[in-house]
Amino acid sequence: MEWARFLPFLDLKNYSWNKAYKDFVAALAVTFMGVPQGIAYAVIAGLPPAMGLYASTVPTITGSLFRSSHHVVTGPTNAVSLLVGGGIALVAGKDPVVVAITLALMVGVFQFVAGVLRLGSIVDYISNPVVLGYITGAGLLIGIGQLPNVTATNPTAMKVPLFSSIWSSVQAMGPMGWLIWAALLAVILGLLLWRKTRSYAPSVLLAAGISLLLALQLFPSYNNAFQKIVVWVKSLNLSSYMALSMAGGTALFILLLRKFRRSWPGALLAMAIATALSMIFDLHSQGMRIVSDLRPVPAGFPPLTYPDLSLMAALAPLAFATTVLSLVESSAVARAIAARTGQRLDISADFSGQGIANISAAFFGGYPTSGSLSRSAFNEQSGAVTRLAGVMSGFFMIAVLLILGPLANYTPIASLAGLLVVVAFDLIDVKRIRATMNSNLSDKMAFLVTVFGTWMMPLDKAIYLGVGVSLILFLRQARLLVVRDLTVDSNQRLREVDVAHTPDDCSRCKSIHILHLEGRLFFGVEGELQSAMDRVIHDRDVKVLVVRLKRTQGMDVTTANTFAAAAERMREQGRLLVLAGVRQDALRHLEEVGTLDILGKENVFPSRTHWLDSMKEAMIYACQFAGEALYCETCPLKDFLQTHDEKAWKEITKELPPEDEYVADVK
Repeated sequence: MEWARFLPFLDLKNYSWNKAYKDFVAALAVTFMGVPQGIAYAVIAGLPPAMGLYASTVPTITGSLFRSSHHVVTGPTNAVSLLVGGGIALVAGKDPVVVAITLALMVGVFQFVAGVLRLGSIVDYISNPVVLGYITGAGLLIGIGQLPNVTATNPTAMKVPLFSSIWSSVQAMGPMGWLIWAALLAVILGLLLWRKTRSYAPSVLLAAGISLLLALQLFPSYNNAFQKIVVWVKSLNLSSYMALSMAGGTALFILLLRKFRRSWPGALLAMAIATALSMIFDLHSQGMRIVSDLRPVPAGFPPLTYPDLSLMAALAPLAFATTVLSLVESSAVARAIAARTGQRLDISADFSGQGIANISAAFFGGYPTSGSLSRSAFNEQSGAVTRLAGVMSGFFMIAVLLILGPLANYTPIASLAGLLVVVAFDLIDVKRIRATMNSNLSDKMAFLVTVFGTWMMPLDKAIYLGVGVSLILFLRQARLLVVRDLTVDSNQRLREVDVAHTPDDCSRCKSIHILHLEGRLFFGVEGELQSAMDRVIHDRDVKVLVVRLKRTQGMDVTTANTFAAAAERMREQGRLLVLAGVRQDALRHLEEVGTLDILGKENVFPSRTHWLDSMKEAMIYACQFAGEALYCETCPLKDFLQTHDEKAWKEITKELPPEDEYVADVK
């Protein structure tokens, strides 16, 4: 039944105790990872730490039940948290908690509707370099954003005025201005060495330099990444060595465990040790900031919360950007795991399931969630068999809130910052970045534009920038119409050749010109299609233009009208347009829009089962119309047809007048 696809949890009807044990173990492991991540990601979003834990309870349960993937764990993620935090900061005068839960409701509704409307394939139009660019930029922003917490400094945001000259920018930024402009000089020198290095490093430096200038000149009121670094450097003289030691120790501990004890929950152990040290030595009284300074984590169930619908209009752009990022991120996670497990996914059901999870987050104290790459991969690697592992993880997180919640209040902020610096480092996938930068120019530009866009503009705008880049690249590929001439080579075979050059061993008929098209026939290729046919129509020696459509896809009313206009134009001049290899769907479309009557049904040859059957029929018909080609001793099309379909050729030529009568008529 159709509705059953939106109730994927029905696959649990044959659940067994053997599966339950494996799911239990995996859920416990995921919970150990989720506790420090939930608190840390809430800090990234600028929200109370408890909201990160709340987002890992009911949303995780509902997401696991209603997503088609068996292993994806729904909850807070670093990229979405960063986007939410950047958006909340721009909504002045409103309680961040209320803004976050309202945003969760809007994102959930958008995602649920996208799932019901079966828009699962929409994520395919967001290119991998764009997603990689955003994730890379987000990783760097997370690291930069935690620098003040690492050093326990509180720099004041700097609003850089619109610079009228290089000198005024140096004056506005002080010593850092000299450093930045020296870096730009290094970029120029790097470009001068480009011809020797043949590396993509200079292009990265150039993009960084341009982004810096744009950030400072075009977005003076936005506290972007470059400005954050500048003001943090200015505040380093106020650094706390105790906080720096705590952050560095946390990061080092996690990295060492990864190297020597990878199976141990490094983040959880690091947080536990830091919390214990904070309680034993009363570090808070010595100036160490702890979680309770942000907002205490209470013991108890996730609270019932209610969105403020009056904020919906103001949050709509941010909600749409968050929806896109959440869907792209969670779909990528689901597909990556399904590639290993062999599970067949229903992306539209995943959309609706993720939407239900976010709607539940809005009413149970959470904020927008997505499919977590780290927790989902860990869930599958820990032996999870079914979706109940995610459900159990959500219930375990509720137990953590009931029993251990208040202990999180003693966790040092510097320790969380150290964890987040490691998280930021993990987001920078050097291998994929290198592969992208070694790819074609489109992939390079998509990656660079997006990654530097995250640094120089608000993150929701960076999402739109990335989506725009993806759409431009898609349209650039989609509108690519391959146009070639079809000629006959010395071996009496049809060969596609470039329109600008005919090889010496190929020849074409002067009276009959054959165009071979490949690509999608839609409004975006109208100009290319018109130019290709005009080039032939302007040649007055051509009596018949044959257009082969065998390798084209689709046809809209714009391209149909283009063919109709060309046919009428040639008919007025006593010439003929013939379409060959027309697919059945295109033929139906031509008939529905009335173009088939304009073209003439006798001038349209549908595609056949056997290769070139339709093309040969069209060529014989064209030769009949052209006339003199039948009596030309050197006509390549005549030779081709006599070689490959002599029987059909003889049947057709039986009804033709003798050569002397035809020549007399022509004269």
